[in-house]
Amino acid sequence: MPSPEQIEAARCYWNEISPTREGEELSRKATPRLRNASEIERVTCGACGTVLTVGMNPSPSDSTPSAWWSELMFVVEYNLAEGMPAMPCCSVEPNVDALLDSSQPKAVLSRFALGLREPSFNPFVELQPWEGRGNLLDVHLRRFQQILGCELKQLWQRA
Repeated sequence: MPSPEQIEAARCYWNEISPTREGEELSRKATPRLRNASEIERVTCGACGTVLTVGMNPSPSDSTPSAWWSELMFVVEYNLAEGMPAMPCCSVEPNVDALLDSSQPKAVLSRFALGLREPSFNPFVELQPWEGRGNLLDVHLRRFQQILGCELKQLWQRA
């Protein structure tokens, strides 16, 4: 977990490279928090390769992958020791990290997050070919990782 000094250095770097300097959000938690889970549309089972279409807020009586996903995210979000639902495709215990790595769009478990608003309007951002969204250029992502002393993943969230 980055120290308060590292976080302040990351804020300073963002102010240095961002002409807008807006939309900064910071989150630090003692236990990992699920980020971007409500955006996920699909995950791939690491055991059998089945692609599952999932989503949030299914009805309580729903037995679809969406209901399974909602139950799994509840167990993960509240760090419950028991109650991990088996994969609906092959009944094995899910590997949450692998599911999140396969998710479309991406989601992660993290104890630290630094959110930056509207980076696609920033000249330091490289535009991607989908939905007009952009990611920080590699040089800036590497610099943030160096400053914070940890690996970073870029996620897009709706406001």
